[in-house]
Amino acid sequence: GLIPTMATTTNRNSKKNDGGLSSLTPRQISVEKFTEARAAELESLHSVISNRLNNDFRSKRNKRRRTNAFTNQPGKKRRNPKRPRSESSIGQASGGGDHETKIPRRVKRRMELKGR
Repeated sequence: GLIPTMATTTNRNSKKNDGGLSSLTPRQISVEKFTEARAAELESLHSVISNRLNNDFRSKRNKRRRTNAFTNQPGKKRRNPKRPRSESSIGQASGGGDHETKIPRRVKRRMELKGR
C-alpha cells in the first residue's frame, strides 16, 4: 500500500486540506479492534513460533542477561546493607592464617573492582 501525503499549497487561505492525511489516520489505536481484526494472523504466527520452539518459550540460560530479579534472592536478605563487608573481614572469614582454603574467584574479583 501507498501512504498518502499531504500536498503543500502556496495559498494559505485555501482550505483544501479536508481530505488530507489527518482525516485518514486515526488519532488512537484500539488494541481490542486491532487484535480482533488480525486474530487469524496472530494465531498463525503464534502456532508457527510454538511449533519451532516445541511450546517452550523460555529463553536459553546462556542468552539471558542479568535483571533485577537476581537482587531479591534469599541469600541477599541475610546481609546487612548498611554495613558492607570490608576486605579485612573477608580475609578473616576465609580462615586467617590457613592458606589451604581458597578465596572464591567472585570475592577476589569484587575486591579488585572495589579497589579501583
